[in-house]
Amino acid sequence: MGVSIFKSGDKSSFGKQSRRMAQLLAIGAASLSITHCLFIFFYFSSNAIVKGISLVFPLAYFTALILVSFTKISNKKFYEIIVVIFIATSLGLLYISYQFSFNSEYVIIMLMIYTIMLVSIPTPKQVLAYFGIIFTSLLITLLFSEISLGFSLLVIVSFGYVFVLCYVVSKQKKNLNYKSHQNSEILKALIGNTNDSIFLIDFFSKQIWDANEKTKELFGLNNLKEVLNKKYYELFSDEDYMPSNRSEITQQISEYGYYQAEALFKKKNGEEFWGSILLSPFQAVKNNYYLIQIKNIDSKKKYDDRLIANNEKLKFILNSLEEFIYLASYVNGEEKFEYMSPYIEQLFGVTKTEYTSGEIRNKLDHIYHPDDLYKIKELKEEVFKTKNKVDTVYRIKPIGKENYISINETVIPNLNETGEIDQLLGILKEVKN
Repeated sequence: MGVSIFKSGDKSSFGKQSRRMAQLLAIGAASLSITHCLFIFFYFSSNAIVKGISLVFPLAYFTALILVSFTKISNKKFYEIIVVIFIATSLGLLYISYQFSFNSEYVIIMLMIYTIMLVSIPTPKQVLAYFGIIFTSLLITLLFSEISLGFSLLVIVSFGYVFVLCYVVSKQKKNLNYKSHQNSEILKALIGNTNDSIFLIDFFSKQIWDANEKTKELFGLNNLKEVLNKKYYELFSDEDYMPSNRSEITQQISEYGYYQAEALFKKKNGEEFWGSILLSPFQAVKNNYYLIQIKNIDSKKKYDDRLIANNEKLKFILNSLEEFIYLASYVNGEEKFEYMSPYIEQLFGVTKTEYTSGEIRNKLDHIYHPDDLYKIKELKEEVFKTKNKVDTVYRIKPIGKENYISINETVIPNLNETGEIDQLLGILKEVKN
């Protein structure tokens, strides 16, 4: 079951419904005009001109039916045409009524048809135009007729009363439709102009009920009908993606109200692309639905892959150096290590994890040569004082070793916007004789 919720104009659900109503209007008008013909032919007159005019009415409405059913004429244009036909038909009815000297039985039929036409005209402006033309013609025709003043007033008042009611109803209907249609069109315009593909999914059948125009570009479609009524999981490169991730999806929806992830999708031609999916369940018109938004992230994914590859290369280079390199950040005076190279094990005899733990840090204080402790203290003080690169040489006894070794430590500060030290880069290497 495909719908057109995301489309605007004549292609929207509102536009298609308006089209169907226009078809029904043309069919109803044609049926009424045929009934009128039968009355003329078998009950009221043998006048050839009157019969000819009554035959024109159904032909006009059948032409309108063909226009609305088999051409691309806009809904607005069709309703303008049908109002013109209504006016022409009403003038024809008035002429026939004049020929019958305003026969009371025929006048009843004429006023009934006028009422149906007034109710069927869509806008207040068109109702006003129709009334102006027909009411003026009716007054002139009645003036030249021989019927009594009382009957003339009855006809005029009846027609005027029906007009007032229809005009008021038409105004109210227009205001309600305008607000509803305006909000709907704004929403559709937002969905239609987004760079993401958006799908409306039936909760129970998992079928795609509607999709925006961007879907054609994203999935390489010629027409949206190619994807409508399909199961939404057919969009994925791996059609088992949703079932295999059901527990995670359920958990995310339960916690956040939506599910978001990155997945591999496939186009119509089988080409794969990476996309970010946002799935949101919701309820509307006593039915349950999913709204799925898919964004092409192929470029981002390729960039991320290159970044990961570059990071791996950099990590390999840093890990291969016979130097202990660390990066420490300082937030509110607290030191936090962002990176440590694995060479710390060869230099200090401890792992990275052990080095950052409080217990082992206390033990590490004993590996420094007693005569060089002041150098380590001065190194840090000088960095924070000068905010420049500082280096020094001191001796340590690695854990598990018996002899001291000389270490050259270089510390390079990184300053933030306020000129304060934000990070420290440290490079330690053994000084060999």
